[in-house]
Amino acid sequence: MQNIFRCQGANASLAWFVCDLLQQQGYRINEAARHKGLASSSCPGRIEVIRQRPTVVVDTAHNDASIEALVQVLQESFPSRPRTLILAATQGKAVDAMLRRLLTEFDIVICTEFLNNPRAMPATELFRRAQRLSMTSDHPVRLRSACSPEAAWHDACQDADVELICATGSFFLAAEVKAVLER
Repeated sequence: MQNIFRCQGANASLAWFVCDLLQQQGYRINEAARHKGLASSSCPGRIEVIRQRPTVVVDTAHNDASIEALVQVLQESFPSRPRTLILAATQGKAVDAMLRRLLTEFDIVICTEFLNNPRAMPATELFRRAQRLSMTSDHPVRLRSACSPEAAWHDACQDADVELICATGSFFLAAEVKAVLER
Protein backbone atom coordinates (compact mmCIF):
# COMPACT_ATOMS: atom_id res chain seq x y z
CA MET A 1 0.00 0.00 0.00
CA GLN A 2 3.04 2.25 0.31
CA ASN A 3 2.97 3.18 -3.39
CA ILE A 4 -0.71 4.11 -3.21
CA PHE A 5 0.12 6.55 -0.44
CA ARG A 6 3.19 7.83 -2.34
CA CYS A 7 1.07 8.50 -5.43
CA GLN A 8 -1.70 10.19 -3.46
CA GLY A 9 0.90 12.02 -1.36
CA ALA A 10 2.30 13.59 -4.52
CA ASN A 11 -1.20 14.68 -5.49
CA ALA A 12 -1.79 16.15 -2.02
CA SER A 13 1.52 18.00 -2.14
CA LEU A 14 0.58 19.51 -5.47
CA ALA A 15 -2.78 20.66 -4.11
CA TRP A 16 -1.05 22.22 -1.07
CA PHE A 17 1.45 23.99 -3.35
CA VAL A 18 -1.34 25.39 -5.52
CA CYS A 19 -3.03 26.79 -2.40
CA ASP A 20 0.28 28.47 -1.49
CA LEU A 21 0.52 30.02 -4.96
CA LEU A 22 -3.06 31.24 -4.79
CA GLN A 23 -2.40 32.83 -1.40
CA GLN A 24 0.68 34.57 -2.84
CA GLN A 25 -1.57 36.03 -5.53
CA GLY A 26 -3.89 37.47 -2.90
CA TYR A 27 -6.55 34.79 -2.60
CA ARG A 28 -7.76 34.17 0.93
CA ILE A 29 -7.73 30.49 1.82
CA ASN A 30 -8.86 29.51 5.29
CA GLU A 31 -6.13 27.35 6.83
CA ALA A 32 -8.56 25.22 8.85
CA ALA A 33 -10.60 24.52 5.71
CA ARG A 34 -7.40 23.71 3.82
CA HIS A 35 -6.39 21.14 6.44
CA LYS A 36 -9.88 19.70 6.69
CA GLY A 37 -10.19 19.43 2.91
CA LEU A 38 -6.91 17.59 2.57
CA ALA A 39 -7.71 15.26 5.47
CA SER A 40 -11.11 14.34 4.09
CA SER A 41 -10.18 14.04 0.42
CA SER A 42 -10.46 10.80 -1.48
CA CYS A 43 -10.19 9.80 -5.09
CA PRO A 44 -12.87 7.22 -5.86
CA GLY A 45 -11.94 4.99 -8.73
CA ARG A 46 -8.22 5.65 -8.44
CA ILE A 47 -6.64 2.40 -7.29
CA GLU A 48 -9.74 1.89 -5.18
CA VAL A 49 -9.81 -1.38 -3.25
CA ILE A 50 -13.44 -2.47 -3.30
CA ARG A 51 -13.21 -5.94 -1.77
CA GLN A 52 -10.82 -8.42 -0.18
CA ARG A 53 -10.39 -12.17 -0.86
CA PRO A 54 -9.86 -11.85 -3.70
CA THR A 55 -8.66 -8.29 -3.73
CA VAL A 56 -10.77 -6.24 -6.14
CA VAL A 57 -9.28 -3.00 -7.44
CA VAL A 58 -11.18 -0.54 -9.60
CA ASP A 59 -9.08 2.04 -11.39
CA THR A 60 -9.77 4.79 -13.91
CA ALA A 61 -6.38 4.53 -15.67
CA HIS A 62 -6.79 5.38 -19.35
CA ASN A 63 -3.45 6.75 -20.55
CA ASP A 64 0.24 5.87 -20.36
CA ALA A 65 0.97 7.75 -17.12
CA SER A 66 -2.02 6.43 -15.19
CA ILE A 67 -1.48 2.87 -16.47
CA GLU A 68 2.16 3.06 -15.36
CA ALA A 69 1.13 4.33 -11.90
CA LEU A 70 -1.39 1.49 -11.60
CA VAL A 71 1.19 -1.12 -12.60
CA GLN A 72 3.68 0.22 -10.07
CA VAL A 73 1.11 0.03 -7.28
CA LEU A 74 0.10 -3.50 -8.27
CA GLN A 75 3.73 -4.64 -8.33
CA GLU A 76 4.56 -3.12 -4.96
CA SER A 77 1.32 -3.51 -3.03
CA PHE A 78 -0.48 -6.48 -4.59
CA PRO A 79 2.20 -8.91 -5.81
CA SER A 80 0.13 -12.09 -5.33
CA ARG A 81 -0.75 -14.16 -8.37
CA PRO A 82 -2.80 -15.15 -10.25
CA ARG A 83 -4.29 -11.84 -11.32
CA THR A 84 -7.27 -11.14 -13.57
CA LEU A 85 -7.76 -7.94 -15.52
CA ILE A 86 -11.11 -6.62 -16.71
CA LEU A 87 -10.28 -4.11 -19.42
CA ALA A 88 -12.29 -1.70 -21.54
CA ALA A 89 -11.12 1.30 -23.52
CA THR A 90 -12.30 4.37 -25.35
CA GLN A 91 -11.79 4.63 -29.08
CA GLY A 92 -9.00 7.04 -29.94
CA LYS A 93 -6.87 6.20 -26.90
CA ALA A 94 -3.40 4.64 -27.12
CA VAL A 95 -4.87 1.19 -26.52
CA ASP A 96 -1.93 -0.81 -27.88
CA ALA A 97 0.46 0.97 -25.50
CA MET A 98 -1.91 0.29 -22.60
CA LEU A 99 -2.14 -3.37 -23.58
CA ARG A 100 1.64 -3.79 -23.92
CA ARG A 101 2.07 -2.58 -20.35
CA LEU A 102 -0.87 -4.45 -18.84
CA LEU A 103 -0.58 -7.85 -20.54
CA THR A 104 2.62 -8.72 -18.67
CA GLU A 105 1.03 -7.99 -15.29
CA PHE A 106 -1.97 -10.31 -15.53
CA ASP A 107 -2.57 -14.01 -16.04
CA ILE A 108 -6.10 -13.61 -17.37
CA VAL A 109 -7.36 -10.62 -19.36
CA ILE A 110 -11.08 -10.21 -19.99
CA CYS A 111 -11.76 -7.65 -22.71
CA THR A 112 -15.11 -5.93 -22.48
CA GLU A 113 -16.77 -2.66 -23.37
CA PHE A 114 -18.58 -0.13 -21.27
CA LEU A 115 -22.21 0.42 -22.18
CA ASN A 116 -22.91 4.04 -21.28
CA ASN A 117 -20.76 5.86 -23.83
CA PRO A 118 -20.85 5.64 -27.62
CA ARG A 119 -17.05 6.03 -27.82
CA ALA A 120 -16.48 2.61 -26.26
CA MET A 121 -14.10 0.40 -28.17
CA PRO A 122 -15.98 -2.81 -29.04
CA ALA A 123 -14.88 -5.78 -26.92
CA THR A 124 -14.15 -7.74 -30.09
CA GLU A 125 -11.70 -5.06 -31.29
CA LEU A 126 -9.99 -4.85 -27.90
CA PHE A 127 -9.73 -8.65 -27.78
CA ARG A 128 -8.25 -8.76 -31.30
CA ARG A 129 -5.59 -6.20 -30.35
CA ALA A 130 -4.78 -8.01 -27.11
CA GLN A 131 -4.49 -11.28 -28.97
CA ARG A 132 -2.11 -9.78 -31.56
CA LEU A 133 0.09 -8.20 -28.89
CA SER A 134 0.12 -11.26 -26.64
CA MET A 135 1.64 -13.32 -29.46
CA THR A 136 4.83 -11.25 -29.25
CA SER A 137 5.03 -11.36 -25.45
CA ASP A 138 7.12 -13.75 -23.36
CA HIS A 139 4.44 -13.70 -20.67
CA PRO A 140 1.65 -16.21 -21.24
CA VAL A 141 -1.80 -14.71 -20.74
CA ARG A 142 -5.26 -16.22 -21.16
CA LEU A 143 -7.51 -13.87 -23.10
CA ARG A 144 -11.27 -13.81 -22.92
CA SER A 145 -14.01 -11.48 -24.08
CA ALA A 146 -17.27 -10.39 -22.45
CA CYS A 147 -20.12 -8.34 -23.88
CA SER A 148 -20.51 -6.10 -20.82
CA PRO A 149 -18.75 -5.13 -17.58
CA GLU A 150 -21.27 -7.23 -15.66
CA ALA A 151 -20.56 -10.29 -17.81
CA ALA A 152 -16.81 -9.66 -17.41
CA TRP A 153 -17.22 -9.47 -13.62
CA HIS A 154 -19.12 -12.76 -13.49
CA ASP A 155 -16.48 -14.36 -15.74
CA ALA A 156 -13.66 -13.08 -13.50
CA CYS A 157 -15.35 -14.56 -10.43
CA GLN A 158 -15.31 -18.05 -11.94
CA ASP A 159 -11.57 -18.44 -11.31
CA ALA A 160 -11.43 -19.81 -7.76
CA ASP A 161 -7.67 -19.35 -7.33
CA VAL A 162 -7.50 -15.69 -8.42
CA GLU A 163 -5.82 -13.38 -5.89
CA LEU A 164 -6.57 -10.05 -7.56
CA ILE A 165 -9.22 -8.77 -9.94
CA CYS A 166 -8.50 -5.35 -11.41
CA ALA A 167 -10.93 -3.40 -13.61
CA THR A 168 -9.35 -0.53 -15.52
CA GLY A 169 -9.14 1.30 -18.82
CA SER A 170 -11.59 4.18 -18.42
CA PHE A 171 -13.70 6.20 -16.03
CA PHE A 172 -16.74 4.65 -17.72
CA LEU A 173 -15.64 1.09 -16.97
CA ALA A 174 -14.80 1.98 -13.36
CA ALA A 175 -18.29 3.42 -12.87
CA GLU A 176 -20.03 0.46 -14.47
CA VAL A 177 -18.05 -2.15 -12.53
CA LYS A 178 -18.65 -0.31 -9.26
CA ALA A 179 -22.38 -0.27 -10.03
CA VAL A 180 -22.33 -4.05 -10.59
CA LEU A 181 -20.50 -4.57 -7.28
CA GLU A 182 -22.94 -2.37 -5.38
CA ARG A 183 -25.90 -4.49 -6.47
